[in-house]
Amino acid sequence: MSEWLCQHVLHHSQEWEHVKEAIYGRFRELNVEPPSPERVERLIRSAIHTHEEKFFQATFLKLPPSTPAKLDALIESIAMLDDTGEDLPIDDNGQVTFHELKADPGRPGLESVMKEVHKLRAL
Repeated sequence: MSEWLCQHVLHHSQEWEHVKEAIYGRFRELNVEPPSPERVERLIRSAIHTHEEKFFQATFLKLPPSTPAKLDALIESIAMLDDTGEDLPIDDNGQVTFHELKADPGRPGLESVMKEVHKLRAL
């Protein structure tokens, strides 16, 4: 039943009530007595977990080899943030820090546009 949920339901929607209705409908189609509500809940949670693991693994395998290294460097840049919360400049090797990525673009102007372009290129 978990595999059926992954293939036919969770691919389209992971809304709890929709999945619950779909699984009870599937039991009716198969003329099978549904298990207890607790067992159905465990089955749904297990299917959602399996579906998410497959989705994330497939997504990871589609990434170019350089992307995970760039994402790791971006995450590591969080450690370089000051405790003061002030914006940090772009570091020496041209990387944008996480704090800078989430910062507001500021007033419109050529400099702010170029900063935003640099952020987009980093992403």
